[in-house]
Amino acid sequence: MPLASPAPPASTSHYALLQVAETASPQELRRAFRGLSKLYHPDTTLLPAPEAAALFQLLQQAYAVLSDPELRRRYDAELHPVLPQRPPPLAAMAAAAPRRVSVRRDLSGGEWLALLLLGFALLVSLVLGVGGGLDAGCRAGAVALLVGWGRLHDRVGPMSELPSPQTPLYHHPLPALENWLVQLGASRQRANPCLWDLHRPEWSAQIELEVEELKVSWHHDGQVSVRHFPYGLSRADAEAVILAGP
Repeated sequence: MPLASPAPPASTSHYALLQVAETASPQELRRAFRGLSKLYHPDTTLLPAPEAAALFQLLQQAYAVLSDPELRRRYDAELHPVLPQRPPPLAAMAAAAPRRVSVRRDLSGGEWLALLLLGFALLVSLVLGVGGGLDAGCRAGAVALLVGWGRLHDRVGPMSELPSPQTPLYHHPLPALENWLVQLGASRQRANPCLWDLHRPEWSAQIELEVEELKVSWHHDGQVSVRHFPYGLSRADAEAVILAGP
């Protein structure tokens, strides 16, 4: 019987999404991610399909950042920025002036504008720090949540459009990954929806969406050749390697 899965806290903090402390070790992060992945699995949750898919993406992004030491260091710095302390102008005069009773007032238009600009600057910094730091070594284990996607797809609707070919596999929504495999000519196995079969006249291949990487097994003349690829690889590079054969 499916379990009702509670939604994660409404916080932008990756630590809050994974429900761990900011001092969590890599092992604790991994255990938390695996546990939440099972919690929001389509077969064991009563959440609506679009909400479940959105939670998968949030968990994927949070774990990909915090499992990489350099990305985690940048994220922590942006999460708790240290602003330089400057003395206010005419501090001595203000200290000598008679103290007044503080009166609560609304912010002026200029103050609101300054706050909006500061928030926008922090947001841009976060996006550049996280998005720009992802390279071919980046792991996106949450793609393993594709297990059970066959059932989820029937409830969500048509498949998603594909992003640019240079987009890393990590940045593909779950429907887009399925769409890509279908366009390659692969067919999903009924017994295990994370396994896909691809057939060519010279060879056949089995594509497996594992927790932390993409596994491809080519079969040719009775021999098997196996390779593993990180989800930070672009879709164009992954496609070229798979179609090149063993």
